[in-house]
Amino acid sequence: MTLADPPARLSVRLRSETRSDHDEAQGSGFLDRLASGGLPRAAYADLATQHWFLYETLEQAAAAMAGDPVAGPFVFPELTRLPALTADLTLLAGRDPHQDRRSPLPATERYRARLREVAFDRPWAFIAHHYTRYLGDLSGGQYLGPAIAKAYGLNGAGHRFFVFDGVSPPAFRARYRSLLDDLTLSAADEDRLVAEVSEAYRLNIAVLAGLKERWVGAFELTPEAVEQIARHMNDDHAEDNVLIVRGLGGVGAATAARVSGLDADGMEFEATVDGIAVPVRIPFRERLTERRQVRGEAVRMYREACAALGIPPAH
Repeated sequence: MTLADPPARLSVRLRSETRSDHDEAQGSGFLDRLASGGLPRAAYADLATQHWFLYETLEQAAAAMAGDPVAGPFVFPELTRLPALTADLTLLAGRDPHQDRRSPLPATERYRARLREVAFDRPWAFIAHHYTRYLGDLSGGQYLGPAIAKAYGLNGAGHRFFVFDGVSPPAFRARYRSLLDDLTLSAADEDRLVAEVSEAYRLNIAVLAGLKERWVGAFELTPEAVEQIARHMNDDHAEDNVLIVRGLGGVGAATAARVSGLDADGMEFEATVDGIAVPVRIPFRERLTERRQVRGEAVRMYREACAALGIPPAH
């Protein structure tokens, strides 16, 4: 008989189980273009605007949760970002966001709706969103801020969002992770917290995708890329294509199927039913912003088709 391994500390579990979500957020492309100065200054102001809306809601949640015995210790006044964002936007865009109530991006509004839904009265959810945003600001944000300041000629003012006066980011990160490890949560609530961190990353990725589409342009697959992807699907995943059109395309009698095209919004198939070619289009879950997302959508469609057909996926 051997003793079971002790459960992983929450801070370690969060880093390991949400690493892929974190990496996807970092790989959005929009932030890299900002850091290199490859976008107009107005694009940086747009990022600050979306942040302003998000932190307005998150910091309202912090005020609501300050007295909570579980979530309250994570409310640090020195982390408050809204005044810095207000000052940044007043300089960058010549407006005070308190008076300029322009609409946030749809993805930003979805993010805020999720915060309103869970972060005002569920300690595990508040901590999840607080961790995702502020630990990110105190980690990657400490590299992004100086790069943006250099790229756009900002000297203090205009990038105050990235500056935490009186805070040592390394020491604070260590303190924060210690708080996470000292949390007393039920197993179910700890699982919910980890899942909500992944959700927060997905919401953030969607905001960055919206900004990228606005400032970089809509994502388009070249004819060569479409041909390569279709050839791969048709040569290596012909059986998967059949399952996809049967399970998701409403063509249950298909005996064969081939990818005939795709774009940022969906994949097109030509299914064979009784010897007749039937066109089928299956939309992606969300509009793609990069070619590498095609593979993830193809895998998702295959697995969802298997589930709809009641058969176990082979891979």
